[in-house]
Amino acid sequence: MKRTLIANKTNYDAAWAAEFLSGVFRSGMTVCVLTTEEREGWANGSADWESRFGETADLRYDIERPLRSYGIRRFRWFDPQRDDDEQIRRGILESDITVLFGTEPSVCMDVLEDHDLVSALLSSPGILIALSEAALTVCREFENEALYDRSARKGLGILQGAHLCMHYDESEEQLRRMIRLLETQGGSLLVLSAGSGVYLEEGHIELLGDAFIADEQDLEELYSLL
Repeated sequence: MKRTLIANKTNYDAAWAAEFLSGVFRSGMTVCVLTTEEREGWANGSADWESRFGETADLRYDIERPLRSYGIRRFRWFDPQRDDDEQIRRGILESDITVLFGTEPSVCMDVLEDHDLVSALLSSPGILIALSEAALTVCREFENEALYDRSARKGLGILQGAHLCMHYDESEEQLRRMIRLLETQGGSLLVLSAGSGVYLEEGHIELLGDAFIADEQDLEELYSLL
C-alpha cells in the first residue's frame, strides 16, 4: 500500500495529528503540489490559476502551511492545464511528497488520466497527500456525488475494500449515504470529520484524530442517529 495521508482540511499539523506525523515528515523534504481543477470558468486561464494558487494566494499559503510547520520549505507547483506533462511526471517522481488538490474527485481523475499522471503517482516512492474531495480518488472506486449520477468511477486503487466519508458532521443526508453504501456495496467506511485524517502504509491504517471505521455491524447504530 502506497504511503498516503488523507485529510479533510489543511489542519494536519494540529495536536490530533502532529505527534504521529512528526515521525513521517522530515525537514528538508521536497514537495510537488498538483492542482486538478475544471477547464471551464475561473480555472481556464493562467491569470485565473495565478489568482488562485500564485505566490501570494491565500490558498497556496493554506496548502503549504501545515508542511512548513514540520520544517519543510521546498515546494514546486504544477497545473496540468498549462505545464508540460513530462515535467510534471518528473516532479512527482523526484519529490518526497506529492500533494493532490482538487474540488471534485471525478474531475481530479479526468486530469490525472488525460495527462498520463496515474502511473507516476502510484510508482513514486514519495508520500501522497490527498486533500478534501480529491481524497476520494485514492479508493479502488468512488461514487459520483451528483444526485442524478451515482455511478461508480474507477480511482487510483490505493485503498481497497473501503469507502471514504469525508467532512463527516452526522447530518441526516450523510448518514443516509453511509447506510446506503454499506447496504449496497458492503465493505467498510473510513469516516473523517474536520479534525481527523488517515495514514496508510504497507497495509496498515492509522486513524488520526476523530477518524473512525464503520461497517455493516454498525448499521443499527447509524439508523438510530437518524
